[in-house]
Amino acid sequence: MIAMAADGSQERFLTRKFLPFTAIFVLTASIVMIGFGVGMIVHEKTQTAPIILVVAGSIGIPLGCVGLYWWIKKRTFDEMEKPLIWFIGLLIVVSVPTLVAGCLGIRDVNKKALLKDDLEADLKKQMELYGKTGHYKILRIIDSRQKEGNCCGAINYADWRHTAYGGGRYDKVPDSCCKVDHRRHACGFEFELSKINQKGCNSNSNSSSSALDGMKLHLKLVAYGGIICGIIEIILWIALLFLCLCGRSPSNGQHRQTYKKTESFSVHTLEEKEPRGVGAQDNQASAGEERPPDTQEKAF
Repeated sequence: MIAMAADGSQERFLTRKFLPFTAIFVLTASIVMIGFGVGMIVHEKTQTAPIILVVAGSIGIPLGCVGLYWWIKKRTFDEMEKPLIWFIGLLIVVSVPTLVAGCLGIRDVNKKALLKDDLEADLKKQMELYGKTGHYKILRIIDSRQKEGNCCGAINYADWRHTAYGGGRYDKVPDSCCKVDHRRHACGFEFELSKINQKGCNSNSNSSSSALDGMKLHLKLVAYGGIICGIIEIILWIALLFLCLCGRSPSNGQHRQTYKKTESFSVHTLEEKEPRGVGAQDNQASAGEERPPDTQEKAF
């Protein structure tokens, strides 16, 4: 085990440089993870990887704030020795789920069929609300998608029969399903099959490719971001653990105790030397003054 330097440089490196760097990275990464996770949950309707990212980020934000608080308060290594163990433990809790979320994101990216099923389920949920009061935004979204993609329904036009708008009828679809040449008011009611778009929006490669590409891009950001952040956080907590073990090593503790004893001994020695030197000089001076009379008596 490597002992701390004599001047405590490794302790200062841990408390004044490495710990704040770790805290800032964890805080920033956690905010980004929560942002991407919430965005994926709200817009893309994918659950597993984004939820794990949000949970990991929720733990990482207070953890980073605590590390910055210790740095601002200029806490010493002795004061932070036990809290650092908890800090490292929570950092492990953050890093492992982040890495797992990244791996799950890569798995989902490679499953195009799964993404297509998600889009299909999302479109069918929107179709259930089509035409209902208070859901005009969904009505405009579906109409725009069917017009631009020249499509009708999710898989095909018959999907509208199972919605509240279709009401079980085989001959009722929104007017946006009608072909351009036959598009007029109520053209989707009692329609002629040749005058509507029969292919579904998810089976139409032109209309679904952009949505699939957007979802795959977001999943790639979650996947690669989670893996990179997870690996860096694992490296950071390993380094923190190593530095803490160095600070708690027996050789380092003996060195600090010896240094304190040596310092106190030197101060005590300096305090004792000054009076003894002055007294010796006084005794020599007094002895020198008394010797001449004794010499004179012997000569006499």
